[in-house]
Amino acid sequence: MPEYIEKFFLEAYRSFGGTITPVKDRKGVWSIGRVPPDLRKLSESLERRYGKVGTGYPLLTFDKELLIGYSDLQFVGPGHPLFEGVAERVLRDYGPSLRQGAVFFNADSSEPTVLWLLKCGIEDGRGHLIGERLFAIHKTDSNCRKSQPYALLDLKPSENAVAVPQEVRETATNEDEIIDWSLEAVTPEYFGEIEKRRHKELAIKEKYVRKSLQFLIGESINKVTKFDQQLREIRDENDPKRLNIVGNRAKEDARRNELSQRLKDRLEEMGQEQHLSEKPPEILGVAVILPVPQEVVRSVEGMETDPEIETIAVKKAMEYERQQGRKPVSVEEENCGWDVTSLQDGQVARYIEVKGRSRIGGVALTPNEWIKAQRFGKDYWLYVVVNCKANPELHLIRNPATKLTPREEISVVRYVVGLDQWKRASAMDDESSPTLAD
Repeated sequence: MPEYIEKFFLEAYRSFGGTITPVKDRKGVWSIGRVPPDLRKLSESLERRYGKVGTGYPLLTFDKELLIGYSDLQFVGPGHPLFEGVAERVLRDYGPSLRQGAVFFNADSSEPTVLWLLKCGIEDGRGHLIGERLFAIHKTDSNCRKSQPYALLDLKPSENAVAVPQEVRETATNEDEIIDWSLEAVTPEYFGEIEKRRHKELAIKEKYVRKSLQFLIGESINKVTKFDQQLREIRDENDPKRLNIVGNRAKEDARRNELSQRLKDRLEEMGQEQHLSEKPPEILGVAVILPVPQEVVRSVEGMETDPEIETIAVKKAMEYERQQGRKPVSVEEENCGWDVTSLQDGQVARYIEVKGRSRIGGVALTPNEWIKAQRFGKDYWLYVVVNCKANPELHLIRNPATKLTPREEISVVRYVVGLDQWKRASAMDDESSPTLAD
């Protein structure tokens, strides 16, 4: 998503001494007057693959949707030489620290967790990398689960030395266990996704290659046939015109053979491209995630972390979705930035973040949730369920990014929305009414 690309690039580029500024009155548009010389120097392999880095970029964006209608705007993201150069520099300068590990705090955690960053890749039979993805693996006690790497955005880095329990330290050094688990629980699903995509792409490519080359081969055959007919009409072996036709026919016959060989070669290559294999998973980094001290959590409005309350709230939200004829799917464990994906006629109708409260009060959103609220706009909904243990009441807020102005609480890395504010926002939506509590 462009928000994550933008956040990464801005922090990384500035950390290397680069200056990038927002363009006035053009949201999502940035300007680089001059790229530092050391960032313009790419490795030979990167420059050969992506091209040279420019001296400056007066107008750039990280969101492809903003390119529509603007010819002066340049997209910077994966595949762009400047972006790839910055990413390579990050791995070179900070890679060792990433492997060494770090400690974070999570306001929603009740026990220590180890998070692994794992890179998985898929190659075809020609040795070409056709898919590569970064996964986050959480391990709590003996349980592992897969999630999104941007879950790190919701964590607070430790500012001082932290005492990490010995058993957690041991878990954080057991790379083999995580790789073994990923080979069973992560890579097969990813492999299936890439395999399905590749077969679809190759089916289209084969159809195009066959159609285009067979058309050219057919044209060539017709020309050779025409030349043969002309030769039959000219009997004199020494006739200059006949000699010219013989030469043209030989050239066309060679072209036909070349096209036939090209077709054969391309079909053989596509056959090799259909054979996929998994690259060995590679661990890029590890982090220990500790619970935020309870006294800090309790001091922040809306920071109620009770699994039972959350379960009741999500159940209430999903019941409401079913009543409305939609099909809700829980994605709580995936750290997507919302809790429920609600489908209608097989299409996503709502991205729903659910907040539950035992009584009534403010709510807190994670940075990841707030980013997704801004990204999905009117398709993103905040469902607040209050009085969960007594008589759950559901309140709905559509497009919360345009209706709420949360307060950033740095101590727990959350965006806090007060009671009065979310109630006013809920009242703006027709669906929010007392009948929802029935």
